[in-house]
Amino acid sequence: MMRLPLVPTVAALCCLVPQGLGGQDAPADTARSGVITGTVLDAETGVPLRGATVALALAADGVIVARAPDVLWSAGAATTTDMQGRYRFDRLPLGRYILRVRRLGYRPAQVTVNLARFEPFQVSVGLRVRPIALEPEEVRVLAAPFGIDLAAREQPTARLAAADFKHRRFLTNDSRVITRGEVIEAVTLGESDLFRALQRLPGVATRDDFTAELWTRGAPWTQTRVYFDGMPLYNPVHTSGIFSAVNPDALGAVIFLPGVRSPAVGEGAAAVIDLHSRPAAAERWSGAVELSAVSTRATLDRRFDGGRGGIMLAARRSYVDLLMEALAGVTGDSALRIPYAFLDGAARVSLPIGRVALVEASGMMAWDHLGGDVRNLIRGSDGSWGNTTGRVSVVAPLGDLLTRTTIGATWFRGHVDRPSAAQLPLADSAPVHARTNNQLDYTRVETVIEGSSAGDRSGWSAGIQLENQVQFYDGPYPRPYPSDIVYDSLQVTARRSSIALWGDTRWSIGNAFTVDIGLRAQLGDSAPNAAAVTLSPRLAARYVIAAGRATASVGYGRSYQYAQAVAPAGPDIGPDLHLTDVWLLAGGAVPALRSDVFTLGIEGWLSGAWLGSINLYQRSAVGMTVPDPTPGLYTNMRPVFVSGRNTAWGVELSARKLVGRWTASVGYTYGFSTIEAEGLVYSSPADRRGVLDGTVLHGVSQSLRVGGALSVASGQPFTRFVIQTLPCDTIAGPCPPPAGALTIEQPNAERVPTYATASLLADWHQAFRGWELRVYLQMRNVLNRRNAVTYAGSLGGCEQPPSGLVAIKRPDGICDLFDRGLPLLPLAGVTVAF
Repeated sequence: MMRLPLVPTVAALCCLVPQGLGGQDAPADTARSGVITGTVLDAETGVPLRGATVALALAADGVIVARAPDVLWSAGAATTTDMQGRYRFDRLPLGRYILRVRRLGYRPAQVTVNLARFEPFQVSVGLRVRPIALEPEEVRVLAAPFGIDLAAREQPTARLAAADFKHRRFLTNDSRVITRGEVIEAVTLGESDLFRALQRLPGVATRDDFTAELWTRGAPWTQTRVYFDGMPLYNPVHTSGIFSAVNPDALGAVIFLPGVRSPAVGEGAAAVIDLHSRPAAAERWSGAVELSAVSTRATLDRRFDGGRGGIMLAARRSYVDLLMEALAGVTGDSALRIPYAFLDGAARVSLPIGRVALVEASGMMAWDHLGGDVRNLIRGSDGSWGNTTGRVSVVAPLGDLLTRTTIGATWFRGHVDRPSAAQLPLADSAPVHARTNNQLDYTRVETVIEGSSAGDRSGWSAGIQLENQVQFYDGPYPRPYPSDIVYDSLQVTARRSSIALWGDTRWSIGNAFTVDIGLRAQLGDSAPNAAAVTLSPRLAARYVIAAGRATASVGYGRSYQYAQAVAPAGPDIGPDLHLTDVWLLAGGAVPALRSDVFTLGIEGWLSGAWLGSINLYQRSAVGMTVPDPTPGLYTNMRPVFVSGRNTAWGVELSARKLVGRWTASVGYTYGFSTIEAEGLVYSSPADRRGVLDGTVLHGVSQSLRVGGALSVASGQPFTRFVIQTLPCDTIAGPCPPPAGALTIEQPNAERVPTYATASLLADWHQAFRGWELRVYLQMRNVLNRRNAVTYAGSLGGCEQPPSGLVAIKRPDGICDLFDRGLPLLPLAGVTVAF
């Protein structure tokens, strides 16, 4: 990979205008940009060849300006020769390019060009006669946006291609398409963790170091719906939220939509993470195996039937239980055993039907299992929780149309058994999880018809969806506060069936203005805040400005979310981590969550390879299920939830360096998120007023990359509660000694201290005759900052706070306690790809 000279690159990229590339355009100013020009000739006669196709592709770094008026960047370009056999490409940054020349009746030719100076580079190409007709050849510039390089070596133009894919597919500038390299650059926790990488995006925050869950624009994690090949996943995280439950090796595209999205997408009040499984990539069996500080994972795939069919398999498992079991066997200390493990797997199979149709089947499962005691955390619990999803689609043309019919389902389970008192260890004071049975089932049958491909500047699509959701919960009351004392159980059963009809159309007005209008109509059982028929309009528009170097977008969308999580269930496991959430399905007294989102954004080239954006957003969500915020004594006499309104607004700034020997990103968000419930207006628990994130990755050599990541965020709000000792007759319900109660103060009137952390990454890879080896090292919290993160309650007389907690003393002598963030933590991993 070559280093781009800074000044020439800035000059070249500042000249990005739609008319700047083409064979017959006016010559560019060669003092400011590079030019490749020449003539295509018959190699034997020297006669110029008219109508030869000349394609220019990137061999290393660089950005090529696309010819189409609505495309700002591209990974390649093409032109044809004129009457004299001449061609020309201008406005090019310096770098290495590949020139491919084809003409019917001649053998194709390929030439590598090293454009080192800002002056015309003459390349004349002679083609030799091949007296046979050429077969049609499909040229694909853009591969799967997330990439398929299992050794995590991102191609030089991958981020540029992802930006181009996003620009063609989505009109609003706040949408994002994530590449594998951006996940690596984010320096996640121990391995490539997709959700933790998404936390680096503008508008996205999280609770603390210990969770992979996302807070999108001041909304809780359960309002960001995750879809895997169109099927929803409910809370897809492992280890009670510490790690993502999605294996990145199984993905072909990762799309993050915090604003307006297609009307084909139903739920997701705050955002949608649209995950697409990747098809098989290789003509022979290929794959990879990785051992990280967290888990071991493997993937295997192969294409067949000329590339139309294929199979992809990916799996991952944690190994701490096996490691500690072996250590306990060596030392003889059974207390070292950790009877916990997580497992996930994904698969995709494509089978051709005849010459034009295709059957696709894909699915994934992600499960956690706990079968015993974990010292100082939990006693005698035996349970499992997680998601299983799958779908089968038949894709076939119907005249000029494309049809897709899909049958799919998702099952979410959270099941915990409580042992008898005789089975519980007496010396351990860790809590016991109450018996819990939590189920949420989703099934869908749908047919989609497309009038054109999604990337066209005009076209339409429509569909019909039959959905059914069933929810059952039998377990403890929700726990909105880490140390609340509520002994009653809760039983909930609900079912909801609906039919959704949706349509979407896109058209262009001139060369600069594009509009996308969609509508989703859903017919089903009525619920509070949702009639039997609900209408969800979507509107997005984009306008090309600044001579083609930037775009402005505006969007509005309404969505309904029918499954909401109220709060976690059971005791916390470690720093405010829980085995499962209490989900409620709209119907009866449970409201549907209606969300209206408005966005306004500008995106364009800043200088060099830097792409910048600024986005404004405003969201209003009605029917949000929240814990009762009323101050006072907290007991089981309070309702399970109250209905509230969430209002959020803010501004997001972003700048990304997409290509070059080093890549980087920086994002800043300033926003507010408030809740109105029970006559009170207070900050949302997911409200972080200011968040700054930055990443950088530098290619020191062909084999070694080094980088780092920085996060600084204002503290999230919390409701102070004071743990008191009270006589048993003042508490409703059982009162095991010592008796305790929570006095709740004004909702979210206080804030956790400011959070800041920095991490470093070293990533090395090397190829060995068809094999690739990758070794990486992470240093989390390299400054060893003692962050006080999640609020854990308040106590009086706390001269010596509990172990592992940070205490901040108030003037009245009461101490606020906070979980302590991650210390300086070295992590390593190794990957072998073949």
